Amino acid sequence: EKDGSLNDNGGPFAGQTREKVRKDLVAQMDEMGLLGEVEDITHNVSTSDRSKSPVEPLVSEQWFVKMEPLAEPAIGALKKGDLKFRPERWGKVYLHWLENVQDWCISRQLWWGHRIPVWYDEDDVAVASVDGLEIGDTHPKTGKPIVRQDPDVLDTWASSWLFPIATLGWPDKGASDLARFYPTQFLSTAQEIIYLWVARMVMAGYAFMPERPEGERNPFSTCYIHATVLDAKGKRMSKSAGNGIDPLDMIEQYGADAVRFSLVLLTKEGQDVRLAPDRFEQGSRFCNKVWNAARFVMLNLAGDRSDEPSTRFEDRWILSRLARAIGEVSSALDEYRFNDAASMMYRFVWNDFCDWYVELSKHRLTGDDEASARDARTTLARVLKDTLGLLHPFTPYITEKLWEALHETLGETPEHMLAVSPWPTGDGLAVDAEAEDEMQAVQDLVGCVRQVRALTMVAERRPLPVIANVTREDLRSVLERHQGAIRS
Repeated sequence: EKDGSLNDNGGPFAGQTREKVRKDLVAQMDEMGLLGEVEDITHNVSTSDRSKSPVEPLVSEQWFVKMEPLAEPAIGALKKGDLKFRPERWGKVYLHWLENVQDWCISRQLWWGHRIPVWYDEDDVAVASVDGLEIGDTHPKTGKPIVRQDPDVLDTWASSWLFPIATLGWPDKGASDLARFYPTQFLSTAQEIIYLWVARMVMAGYAFMPERPEGERNPFSTCYIHATVLDAKGKRMSKSAGNGIDPLDMIEQYGADAVRFSLVLLTKEGQDVRLAPDRFEQGSRFCNKVWNAARFVMLNLAGDRSDEPSTRFEDRWILSRLARAIGEVSSALDEYRFNDAASMMYRFVWNDFCDWYVELSKHRLTGDDEASARDARTTLARVLKDTLGLLHPFTPYITEKLWEALHETLGETPEHMLAVSPWPTGDGLAVDAEAEDEMQAVQDLVGCVRQVRALTMVAERRPLPVIANVTREDLRSVLERHQGAIRS
């Protein structure tokens, strides 16, 4: 019986609880001389997460949904390219389940959820109906009055698969939000619910939006399967295991932008991430670097700036690197390669802009050549402005603050907050291969000198003469032309 007691097939034990019957049955077998021996066995017993009592299967009547007709268009969505997975390999997991799908047990014996759309007449004849029926209505099959609705509720996922349409006003087919926003573009979710939720939302779109053209029934064009955050030992974080990291604690310690940027920077596409509190230091150091570089730029913007692009070597080089960064980061974000985009920005800001260009600009800003200083100010302002735009998806708080401060320093009023400003397009910029080749030669020579300093333990700030034996005439010409930058 449903209360856990034995039914009429239990003979003399009918009506008794199964726990009592187990003991009584052993005792009766012993009395009858049918008990061979009693042995203790240790084994795993499934227990309910809520009640902590043993889980024991009970054969009962359940409702199923036939899945093959629902799965067919969902399979076609992936094969025709209407649905794409990032990383692509998760598409195979999606297909494997749909192509081997079993009928779905859709009823649950709970007191909350969507009620099963099944009604009964006085003879207990059931009917499932798309149209809602009421007690007293005529039974569509028997013509007799309906006396009750099935007390079961739908499986959780049979409610969740309606999410893309129900949140936009469905089943009202004329809902303005449904007309405007469906289908959507992007879903980010976890790998373990690809079949539980993702596949079912796709099936629901095809099943419940028949009035739309086939290409507009799929609820989202891209499904991004994000990484799972693990602890430092590679175990999944959970409250019960006590190995979780509270993001609010990390934000309090390192800052929201540092936490956000660290997570993106640490998470390579398709790989889970092992996380420990000290790993947020990388994002914290980067945000400090951005803040200090921006302060340096704004402290040195007083004075005229050029209207024409600079022809100076360092300026051409950094603007070329900026053009590359805009193109590569934009492309990576378009393709949902978030880690690649963050890594590109890290290298551009830390290496190209801070370690090289800012350092090379210092002697120009304080020197006697006003034209050189003017070009440096112009270039610094342009690079910082576009850099803040490129960084905004990753570090929105610090970049918004610096965007406001930069415009104030320039004596300008920004048309919009950075969050709604146009994405950097690289207008007026182009890749300058000649400048990049020349800078590479400078960087290589400076790098060699730093290596020798480290090997011979010569202090970083101690001045020393450098003799470079350069046999290639073209390289000698480049280094002689830029020896001022090399010396600085």
